[in-house]
Amino acid sequence: MNKSMIRNTGLLAAAIVCFLISLLLAHFSFYNLAENRIVRKFQVTLQDKERHTYSLFDEMEEVIAPVDKDRGSDPGLYFTLLHPQMKEKTEGMGIDLFIVESDTLRFWTGNTVSVETLLSNESEMDRLVFAGNSWLLKRERKMGDSRLIGLILIKHEYQYENRFLRNDFQADFHVPAGTRILRGGEHTGRTIYDSWQQEAFTLDFSQIPPYSPFQSYLSLFLFFTGILLFLLYVRHLIKSIQDPFWKNTGIVMGAIIMILLNAIMLKMAIPDQIGDLEIFNPVLFAASNLFPTLADLLITSFFLFFLAYIFYAEFTLPDISSRTFLLVLQGIFFIALVFYFQLTILLFRSLVVHSSISFETYRVLDITVFTFVGLLILAFHFTSLTLLMDKFFSLFKPDLSSYRLLFFVIAFGLLAWVTGFMQPGGPDLLLAFLITVVTGVVAVIRGSRHVQFRYSTFVLLIFLYSILSVYQIGIYADEKRHNEKMVLAVDLSAEHDPVAELLLNDLEMDIATDQELGYMIHEGYTDQMVIDDYLRGNYFSGFWDRYDMHFTLCTPDDSLYIEPYYDVWYPCYEFFDDLHRENRIRIPGSRFYFVDNMNGRISYFASFEFFSADSTATASLFLELDSRLVTEELGYPELLLSDRLRKGFFHKDYTYAKYNNGQLITQSGDFSYSMRQDPYTNGSGEFEYTVYDGYEHLAYHLDELNTVVVSNPQVSLLSTVITFTYIFVFFYLILSVNLLLVNIPFLRRSFQLNIKNKIQFTIIGILFLSLLLIGGGTILFSIRQYRERHFDSLGEKIQSVYIEVMHKLQFETDLTAGWQAGGYSSLDELLQKFSNVFFSDINLYAPNGDLLATSRAEIFEKRLTGTMIHPAAYYELAILNAAEFTHEEQIGELRFLSAYVPFRNDWNELLAYLNLPYFTRQQALTREISNLVVAVVNFYVLLITISILIAVFISNQITHPLRMIESKFGKIRFGRSNEKIQYEARDEIGALVRAYNDMVDELADSAEKLARSERESAWREMAKQIAHEIKNPLTPMKLSVQHLQRSSGEAPATQKQNLKQITQTLIEQIDHLSAIATEFSNFAQMPRTNNEEVDLKDKIVKISKLFQSTEDIEIQTNFSNTVPAIVLADREQLLRVFINLVKNAIQAIPEDRNGKIGITLETTENSAIVKIIDNGRGIPVELGDKLFQPNFTTKSSGMGMGLAIVKNIIEHAGGNIRYDTVPGEGTTFIVDLPLYKTL
Repeated sequence: MNKSMIRNTGLLAAAIVCFLISLLLAHFSFYNLAENRIVRKFQVTLQDKERHTYSLFDEMEEVIAPVDKDRGSDPGLYFTLLHPQMKEKTEGMGIDLFIVESDTLRFWTGNTVSVETLLSNESEMDRLVFAGNSWLLKRERKMGDSRLIGLILIKHEYQYENRFLRNDFQADFHVPAGTRILRGGEHTGRTIYDSWQQEAFTLDFSQIPPYSPFQSYLSLFLFFTGILLFLLYVRHLIKSIQDPFWKNTGIVMGAIIMILLNAIMLKMAIPDQIGDLEIFNPVLFAASNLFPTLADLLITSFFLFFLAYIFYAEFTLPDISSRTFLLVLQGIFFIALVFYFQLTILLFRSLVVHSSISFETYRVLDITVFTFVGLLILAFHFTSLTLLMDKFFSLFKPDLSSYRLLFFVIAFGLLAWVTGFMQPGGPDLLLAFLITVVTGVVAVIRGSRHVQFRYSTFVLLIFLYSILSVYQIGIYADEKRHNEKMVLAVDLSAEHDPVAELLLNDLEMDIATDQELGYMIHEGYTDQMVIDDYLRGNYFSGFWDRYDMHFTLCTPDDSLYIEPYYDVWYPCYEFFDDLHRENRIRIPGSRFYFVDNMNGRISYFASFEFFSADSTATASLFLELDSRLVTEELGYPELLLSDRLRKGFFHKDYTYAKYNNGQLITQSGDFSYSMRQDPYTNGSGEFEYTVYDGYEHLAYHLDELNTVVVSNPQVSLLSTVITFTYIFVFFYLILSVNLLLVNIPFLRRSFQLNIKNKIQFTIIGILFLSLLLIGGGTILFSIRQYRERHFDSLGEKIQSVYIEVMHKLQFETDLTAGWQAGGYSSLDELLQKFSNVFFSDINLYAPNGDLLATSRAEIFEKRLTGTMIHPAAYYELAILNAAEFTHEEQIGELRFLSAYVPFRNDWNELLAYLNLPYFTRQQALTREISNLVVAVVNFYVLLITISILIAVFISNQITHPLRMIESKFGKIRFGRSNEKIQYEARDEIGALVRAYNDMVDELADSAEKLARSERESAWREMAKQIAHEIKNPLTPMKLSVQHLQRSSGEAPATQKQNLKQITQTLIEQIDHLSAIATEFSNFAQMPRTNNEEVDLKDKIVKISKLFQSTEDIEIQTNFSNTVPAIVLADREQLLRVFINLVKNAIQAIPEDRNGKIGITLETTENSAIVKIIDNGRGIPVELGDKLFQPNFTTKSSGMGMGLAIVKNIIEHAGGNIRYDTVPGEGTTFIVDLPLYKTL
């Protein structure tokens, strides 16, 4: 079994192993094998936390035990004694400590749980508790009248999840997502024991995903690795075929196998473990049944690339005698190239338009791993197109000097433009021009014998493809935005408010069961303004300030007066039953209706029935909510929205406005819309597209009165350049990695750290390092300045809020949760008003740290955080008496700034602590910082790219004289006319140039002297050789003439016989003299070479067949490599070389020996080595130096010019010839010729 077969078998076996392991990972879950390890580690971690909690209890006791009873009544004493050290010892451990004394919380290290959880005094002191937002293991110790409580966080469990709130275990436990906690009575899971070996709770693993993310990604990696190995197996299998016909057949069969394999993969059911990965999600990308997911498109694109590569590397054009058939084949190939280009553009459009992937890379925050997957798909197709182009020009070989090359290039561009009609956007002249330039580059390189593909050529191609990509991305991204704006405009025409509908679901039951509201409705003397204030104060405040609320009270017998122009009374119930009947939609699970009233406002309607106290009478409350016109309210925090509701929010990249009768009624986003719709529409068509004030606007006319305008910022030229930079760098990295992996030995030999490279690397390195340090410093400094500015802004805002609240509460001596005054029913209502004025949430905490009032009650009602002030803020304000304190707090994964100030009345008495938590506006601040970072990063990426180009240019300019000298040195040939260098500068390089020019003069003199001496020596040697050779036949000729003279007196018959013999001898010697003259003439006058591409393998096969019939001679050939060995040489002269060497080998074999002649062909990275091996007499050592000299021979006939001519031919082809010999056993002649590389 040879090496090729072993390699192919190994590739196939490795592919099968990868597929089997991938399927094994995809169909079997290994989580159950890890359960014991997870439980064991969980239990050890939990018990360590318990012991740490008890040790903290000991430390707390040591500190507070000595405190006397009188001092112990100081509310801040425990904070003074314990906060600094307890904060340090509990931070980041998931442990919070508390001290409760006489049902009053005196000390706390965290505010994530409600006070009720702490004050519960059940019989079981140590237990698992659910705090509304988390599972906690409660540990408690009594110390006199005090209770030391420790809460160990086990798992977060919120009412809903979003990107900030995740129901996951505390990080130290390393438990997989989906694991449930069950109380002690439920024994369906794995029991967890505490440090006292008591059952604490159980862990239920039945709901966790059956596969870990690592297992899924490993399975996917092995799956793709298996595909790659199988394709490599197919590639090497085709490569091992030697016969051109069967090789081409193998390529066709390989293509069929790949097509069938791809079809099977598209149709077969993907295992859930892999199919659940996002790359297989149609939401990410879906174009058609052929490409239902991004993974399918990636696999198909890779198959096409590999097929194009095999075709490029292995396909050979068979001998075709019919020129017509050749032209038809050429035309089919050419048209197929054009259509493949159009297919690539169609796939490109699908990637951008039919996916949620962002390819506008200047928006760095939107870049994902799938952006690079999409660019990799494009790289596959662009590479395939380039390979097929190059194959076309290499197969049909248009001459660079002829018009055929120009014809093909122009024809390709014209066809690319004409066939552009198959694209949704029609033909694109600039796109056709770009691909024409690419085609021209490939054609010029392939059509020229002097230009080859080099690294710089690849860089030029990826530069052109990057321009093409950016151009197409710009077009398709505009199309995608246009489509999105159309959909959004239609949605906005009947827009729902997902937050309002979420809150209405929560409010509905509270309103329907409100007994106090029912009492007010049935008491006829109750003023409707009182009911209005009650509804607004208890239900429709805060978020609902952006809505107008109207209500109507009716009994079954009441009627409504309908003003003009009906001027009639209408039964109340019947009226509201008919109202909005045609255009109302019930909110699922609620009595509220969404009303699509086509006036640009969002409206909701509901009816509530209330019974009297004795249930003898009924009355109904009809409630209407309409969004206000052109309002700007404090946004609803994303923290309070589940993932499902968050997805219903308006797209962050767009702004919108609604117009009714040409007047602005509402707007959203950063763009400031005109009060009239005229700048965005001229009133024609259902959809209109305009550009105004740096934004692109799409106007959707619902009807004659209503218009929705959706807008987005224009893409600037700088953004386009930055996108080009990122794409070019990505393609460049792919190229570099590919060349490094495929051609490591070649690069190692070809890469030299010369002066040019040193200058380039030095300049680029210094610039890159400098820009990296400056850019990093700029980003850090900018972020720091930005944060400091926001700290200052938040400080100014809290002072403004303080002043406004002071106006309302300055004369209060005590604040309680039941406060009412000045038309405000509660402190919450007062804070909600100021919240909308200052665009910030506001909290008030009592002097003991309890929550008094809040403008955002949902945060606390949903148990997202506790009702106690943050311990760090309490410590700074109450203990250290800070006048203001701002720091970063956290709810779930959301980090936000929070500012505090003590709130005092006119008598400087502390009433409360005023707090501004910035979680509603925090995302806006984060986005602003992110945009700043993105702008800086983009600027420096562009600057680095420009710097690299400048560095390359400068290094080229600096080293140009050196490269010129290097070129001249490389062209110096002894005995030829060498050109001098013209360089006028008087610098170090000038001195080097002058030394070079002097050397050229000296070399010319030396060459002339040496040539004269060699000519004289050669003529003397040649004269001696010629004299020697001529003397040899002259001696028998002289003897023959003398013999003829002596035989003149002999008998006529004898004279006649002697004359015949003598003339025959003279003729033979004259022929010999003629042969001598011919041999010298052949050596002196070698025919002019006509270099072309020659396949050595083909030549050797022909030579072996030529001598195969030689009697008693066995000729064997052996090729170590199946690829063609192409050299650049004269075809006829090369044939003469091998005929001469094989003939010499045959003649060197003794008559008593069966001749064996072997011809082998080996290839290395750069050369082809041919060996002619015989089992003849061998060459004596003393004759070795004369073997390739003219007129040397060991044979009885011939002039000995053969090997001299062979050497001359080989050296003209850039190669060399040598031999190895063992006297008496045989000789091996070795011909080493350089390979001709095309790519």
